Amino acid sequence: MTEGYGAPPGQKPDALNSGFIYTIFLDQPNATSKYYLVPGDGQTNWYGFYISAAYAGDFSWRRKFEWLMQRISRSHSQSIFAEYGSNLIQAVVDEILQPPPFQLTSVPVNVTRSGNGSYRLSWNVPAGARSYRIKYYPGKKIVDWIGFDPGANKFIGDPNKTWPWFAASDVANPPAPGTPGSSQVYVFRGDASQDYDFALKAYVARPTGSRR
Repeated sequence: MTEGYGAPPGQKPDALNSGFIYTIFLDQPNATSKYYLVPGDGQTNWYGFYISAAYAGDFSWRRKFEWLMQRISRSHSQSIFAEYGSNLIQAVVDEILQPPPFQLTSVPVNVTRSGNGSYRLSWNVPAGARSYRIKYYPGKKIVDWIGFDPGANKFIGDPNKTWPWFAASDVANPPAPGTPGSSQVYVFRGDASQDYDFALKAYVARPTGSRR
């Protein structure tokens, strides 16, 4: 959905030139690779769309999905497309038609180091919050995504100083959300020899009628 999806370098993305990259080599630049220059076929690529919606209520991928379906319809007769009518595509369509009631949203958090491995986290409770995910990681800043440029074979962010959200550890027992707008506190206790970074997200109610 990020590094593995795109349009040929230098071309403006549209419905007919965008798609998933069939192969990305991890040990060399991909800028001249035939796989990188031309998006591959659209089959077996549906999970990325589905899990983004199911896990985080994220529909930022919807245009990519619609473009991919248009390109496949143009380049392959739907009657011979191997996954036509399959539950794989239907699962994605179902997420669009019946989106999850909650979406994962970042919450600003203030962190105070108290000593002996203890940290005090405080934040304002967002409206519509159902539950929290509090992440921690020693020695690196937690970011949503570090980013990687497969054409140049180099990171966009700094992997020596940052760590992606999905790979950071969850605290064992995050508190339930309090009254919306009120201040909430959580105390983390870890290894006194480590410097920890923290990130907080909340599952909040999706606006009525929203499908994005």
